[in-house]
Amino acid sequence: ALSILAAPTVVEAGMRARWLIRGQNADTGPAELRSCSQDNGVATAIVIKASTERLGPELQLRYRSGSAVPSAPNFQLDDVTRIARALPRMMWTTWSDQLLVGLPSTTEMRSALSIATLLIGSSVRAVEAGDILGEAASANALNQRLWLLCGSRQWSSICAQLIRLSDYLNRYGGPIDYGRRRALNYSSLLGDRDWQIVCGE
Repeated sequence: ALSILAAPTVVEAGMRARWLIRGQNADTGPAELRSCSQDNGVATAIVIKASTERLGPELQLRYRSGSAVPSAPNFQLDDVTRIARALPRMMWTTWSDQLLVGLPSTTEMRSALSIATLLIGSSVRAVEAGDILGEAASANALNQRLWLLCGSRQWSSICAQLIRLSDYLNRYGGPIDYGRRRALNYSSLLGDRDWQIVCGE
């Protein structure tokens, strides 16, 4: 305990506390995280860092394990919806090119980056985040995409960048209201007959 308390950083304290956390409630998952929201901020951060190695991508994003001082989820659905309004369904190309190095830069993976951004600090599920963004994908499909991201060598960098993006959008919003765009009905702008003419030309 003294060794953990004397650690110079949260990351080091988490590493020193791993032996304490490892193996606890292995059958039911990381139970120590469920009480994090009631703990002191530093204690919470240490427990999360100590647990990170056995957390899946959703929980790592939810508990911000990629940040210097992780924390328990504190975003409500309203917060997530507000962030989503400033976020496209598929992550911007310039961001995707930076984050998906060595990974397939498909529309599905770009969408997974946007969904991952909405999971940060929140309790929404990946499917719920997908619904908010207009991404109709099954839980299994989204889970596979998140694990593909998590298995990449740049996962820690991806997490850190998405955490910064989430915090920025939560605080400042964005210049484009993507939520409004997603709600617009474009069906009357180009009817079937006009479409056939365009195709013919």
